Amino acid sequence: MKRALTAAAGLLLAGLFVWPAWAGEAAVKVRVVFDGDTVALADGTRVRLIGLDAPELGREGRPDQPFAPEAKARLEKLIHSGRLRLELGQEKRDRHGRTLAWLFSGESLISEILLEEGLARCLIIGPNTRYAERLIEAERRARAAGRGLWRDWKSR
Repeated sequence: MKRALTAAAGLLLAGLFVWPAWAGEAAVKVRVVFDGDTVALADGTRVRLIGLDAPELGREGRPDQPFAPEAKARLEKLIHSGRLRLELGQEKRDRHGRTLAWLFSGESLISEILLEEGLARCLIIGPNTRYAERLIEAERRARAAGRGLWRDWKSR
């Protein structure tokens, strides 16, 4: 009987260690921010934030798109502002092999903040639509206020 309990306890303990992988949500540490919508975790996993498309930083001699450095800097600041939690999307990988996830700092959805500040465009691709209404509304507020990417757009 004691042996069975020990084995059951071992399985339960092993289940606790793998819980985040199968549950789709975990506390994480970000090692590097590549741009306004892509990060690498401490374990090396590349994560593409769901729900937004940030301007691209210039590569191979090309210039940065407008607000690309600001989007990256803001994301860097946000990852240091609270406990980070990653929530995997229903579709877990993009065509480049990156993990697709929503990133939270405390209770704040980081994609929503970047959209609200006009540092990215809303990009909703099914089946990862869990927070779509919040993200669409955040971009709408940024457009209405003429923030970031929408500053020149509003004046037209």
